[in-house]
Amino acid sequence: MDGEWVIEGGPIGTPSRVPSSLCVRFAGKELTFNTGVMARQTSGAVTVVEGETHTFASACFEKQPPAEPIDFTPLKVDYFERSSSAGRTPGGYIKRDGRASKHETLTSRLIDRPIRPLMADGWSLETQLTSYVLAYDGVHLPDVSAVCAASAALALSEVPFPKPVAAVRVGLVPAHLVADAADAEASAAAGLAGERVLVINPTREQLTASSLDLVIAGTRADIMMVEGFCDFLPEETVLEALELGLGAVRTLASAIAEWGAKCGKPKHTEGVRPAPAGIDAEVEAIVGERLEATLSGPTKDEREDWEGLVSEAVEALCAPEREDGAHEKVDVKKAFKRLAGAVLRRMGERGVRQDGRSTTEVRPITIVMDPLPKQVHGSVLFTRGETQALATATLGDESMAQRSEGIDGESSDRFYLQYQFPPFSVGEVGRLGAPGRREVGHGNLAERALAPAMPSVVEFPYVVRAESMITESCGSSSMASVCGGSLAMMAAGVPLRSAVAGVAMGLLLDESGGGGEPIVLTDILGSEDALGTMDFKLAGDTEGITAFQLDIKCEGLSLATLKTALAQARRGRLQILSRMQEACAAPRAALPPSVPKMSRFQVEPSRVGRIIGTGGATIKGLIEDTGVENISIDKRGEVTVTGTDPAAIEDACERVRALGGADGATRPEAPPPPPIAQGDTFASAEVKNIVPFGVFVELFPGTDGFCHISALSDSYVRSVEDAGLSVGDTLDVKVTEINLAKRQYLPCTFPVPSLYLPCTFPVPSL
Repeated sequence: MDGEWVIEGGPIGTPSRVPSSLCVRFAGKELTFNTGVMARQTSGAVTVVEGETHTFASACFEKQPPAEPIDFTPLKVDYFERSSSAGRTPGGYIKRDGRASKHETLTSRLIDRPIRPLMADGWSLETQLTSYVLAYDGVHLPDVSAVCAASAALALSEVPFPKPVAAVRVGLVPAHLVADAADAEASAAAGLAGERVLVINPTREQLTASSLDLVIAGTRADIMMVEGFCDFLPEETVLEALELGLGAVRTLASAIAEWGAKCGKPKHTEGVRPAPAGIDAEVEAIVGERLEATLSGPTKDEREDWEGLVSEAVEALCAPEREDGAHEKVDVKKAFKRLAGAVLRRMGERGVRQDGRSTTEVRPITIVMDPLPKQVHGSVLFTRGETQALATATLGDESMAQRSEGIDGESSDRFYLQYQFPPFSVGEVGRLGAPGRREVGHGNLAERALAPAMPSVVEFPYVVRAESMITESCGSSSMASVCGGSLAMMAAGVPLRSAVAGVAMGLLLDESGGGGEPIVLTDILGSEDALGTMDFKLAGDTEGITAFQLDIKCEGLSLATLKTALAQARRGRLQILSRMQEACAAPRAALPPSVPKMSRFQVEPSRVGRIIGTGGATIKGLIEDTGVENISIDKRGEVTVTGTDPAAIEDACERVRALGGADGATRPEAPPPPPIAQGDTFASAEVKNIVPFGVFVELFPGTDGFCHISALSDSYVRSVEDAGLSVGDTLDVKVTEINLAKRQYLPCTFPVPSLYLPCTFPVPSL
């Protein structure tokens, strides 16, 4: 893909701190990178501007000589979407942005995954990337800009980052939403029909209508990370989107690399600890002959029982009295891991894997439908090799929906999946509590893989919560969650469009320089993930793909290798779907008896307030009186009554219809309340609702007044609870003010004193 860029300004490390900018034009889009103005005490700081969306990222590291030996990349990534960026204020009582949301956590992972493998080998100083959305125009999405901003901040910083990355999003958008000729030309070149157009960095509106949400990150030469969700698209369409996106990525990555070379700071090479020369050969001389046998075996314990070999190598090479000098323990362990990966590669060349399977073979699958009683609406125990997921599905009404808040406003999900990975799943002792980033990421992948198969609200009005608890783990637990989640929902009677299965693919590269072909592995083990080069998860049905996620540990992956992995993954997915079909051919025809029954109907929208009552008092009373589980109503007047007793549901429906004029029927208006004048007194007015700022009392049926907390006593009242009032108590009150502008006495769930009839208490004359 053709593109162009312009660099302005000089090196940012000069004493004058001259600002610098990079403007990149590609695929009809324009991104502007700015540095040298904000956060000048960081090692690198960049703001990316697209439209009126401003995304900031900074890079900092701890300068502490000498560099400590560690066996991991010391990188921390945090991403935050400020509510103020969209002109919003967070909901709730604390009006400031709090802990990271699910979306912010997922975006932090999106930044981390393509950058971490490209940090200089041996970099050992603690490094932090921090990204904020400073301004959001509601059109241009900030997450891929955050990846580019973080990469640019590293490229300009003192942190050795030899191959900057970039990221773009690709959508498959209805043609009528696309005005850019460049997008249309790209789709025509890809051979797509005119109804849909491949779009680079689609707008929020375009993405909402898109059947593909693909994020691709890479260097100027290769792919580093892919994450995509689509509506049962064929592999060929996905490959076309990948090829188009990779062209845009190359343009951006090349521009960032040139900007870093021209304007970046000198690199802090003291933070890099290269591997000692010859250590790989020394480790191989000690354990090489026994390593293949140690890595092979039918069980996880046998395949991963290499601690004895590691200890032997450490003891021999790290002894202080060693003539050639003692090696660091970390260096020996890293060399052992490289050697183990090379052994797996040699085994793969012979068509053999650690557990005896071929490179294309799926592990044995066992499926137990309904292992739990029927009060759990749907359950399945899905086992693939030594990976096992206990999946459940729970059905309910709108009150069970997952609600969240972000810079796009509030949202509500009718289907969601929650993933748990307790430490006992790998036989370890560990922390239990709120889900970590890995659990959030795995759960989101499984959820979005299953979402395209969900029925519409018209077909199936229930809210569905799926849960996957990993009870054993040896690779690809997120894909086991896809399979288990699909089967659990079918067991609960959810009419899915089709069953969905997932499989994880691996890769063994020839890192000796011999030029051998990459070896793709189907349904990888945990050790093949740890010692291999690629983790490529892919989910879908017999017709197409719903989700895919690629992470690699090398310096890039070619499109040709990814194409091979896609084709091999399809064969593996079909094998798994065939086994799932044997266990559960179709969704259950009837819902389990424990699933709440639902009745839906329409009432006059103007009567919604009357049905809800002050502070929800009326609708809560109906729920309590009739014994149903819930009555929900939206602003359009659509009512949903949920319960387990059909008679109670019918009773509740009739009462709501009587209040609301159901099914569009015109009912006579309730007589208006008698005139109310300032100074009127009301004896024994019943307390209908209590809020932190005061109480609502009923003056006439359907007409309430509001008593502010300051009027509840002659003395100071710290809180409403101190007044000793409860719903149902009575008060003698006097009207002190009437809002003539409103002249309405509708119930409300939030206290706005000017909309009600403020009252004083006590009234001595009564």
